[in-house]
Amino acid sequence: MESIIEIISLVVSILTIVLFFKVWGMTNDIRKIRDIFIAASIKQVDIKVGDIVVHREFNEAMEVLEINADKITCRALNTNDEFTLKKEEFFVINQK
Repeated sequence: MESIIEIISLVVSILTIVLFFKVWGMTNDIRKIRDIFIAASIKQVDIKVGDIVVHREFNEAMEVLEINADKITCRALNTNDEFTLKKEEFFVINQK
């Protein structure tokens, strides 16, 4: 009788560990879904020199310095570092 209980508790323990990793994996899927909805909900507007934009990945506010075809040169507001990145990586928070 004790061996049956030990086997059942071992199986339950293994299933609990498997469930933990399954839930952990699903949280990453939820993040991807959230990012897709956020990107879709942000209205695309024309970016102009002087606009304040936020980089989607870095989540950092930047001022647009120059626009070339599909690239934007920006200056980070808090560090004054300059970056040249793709237009799709930004959304506008303050247009001038």
